[in-house]
Amino acid sequence: MQRLFVSLLLLFPLVGYTQNEKIIWENVKPIEANRYGEVKGSPFLFETFIEAKILTNNNLLINNIPLNFNGYTHQFEAFHDDLTFILEEKYFESFEFITQKYDRYYANTMSDTTVFIYGLNPEVPNKFYVLIYEDHDLTIFKDFRIEKRERAVETPGKTELFTSFESFFTYYALINEKKLSRFKLNKKSVTGLFEESKEMSQFIKSNKLSLKSEKDLKELLEFNSSINP
Repeated sequence: MQRLFVSLLLLFPLVGYTQNEKIIWENVKPIEANRYGEVKGSPFLFETFIEAKILTNNNLLINNIPLNFNGYTHQFEAFHDDLTFILEEKYFESFEFITQKYDRYYANTMSDTTVFIYGLNPEVPNKFYVLIYEDHDLTIFKDFRIEKRERAVETPGKTELFTSFESFFTYYALINEKKLSRFKLNKKSVTGLFEESKEMSQFIKSNKLSLKSEKDLKELLEFNSSINP
């Protein structure tokens, strides 16, 4: 594949925080951190701000910026000097979160390392997606979004409306950088991405893979790569 971003993040030389402060904080304005107080739940991917590695679109690596991803606005929010800011995404290529030691709202759909990369989806290229797996001619990634949902509760004499956040994950498989398919985290949908194989069926059975988690999905993808080098 053209862009193995997880590896690249580890290869770029470290750049001092002071040198890159201007890239992160210039032209950003603070926003109200508690602006969703009336809505039940959270619009964010992570429970708290997590220090992240940022790769700019001119190949500068910036470390240790406290970030979170807002699935409702589809924007990255940074925490700096006790204030919350929305980043100008046009300056950035990828964001890497090391999430192993953090509690997460969406544990079944998260990995120890979460990498957002710009433009993975050839059909909707102008946004960030989460890279799950990349090898040879196969790229697996997902879109995370949050929607507001209203629920009406009838009480004697009145109707009360409650608003909550609801999360959605959409999974994609990109083959040869051309063929794009959506799939779900379940056995039927995942195995439908591949040609039927006795080896794969036996591997799923022997390892008791339900394929309802990204951990199971990655195990199967790595096995498939080992038998189809």
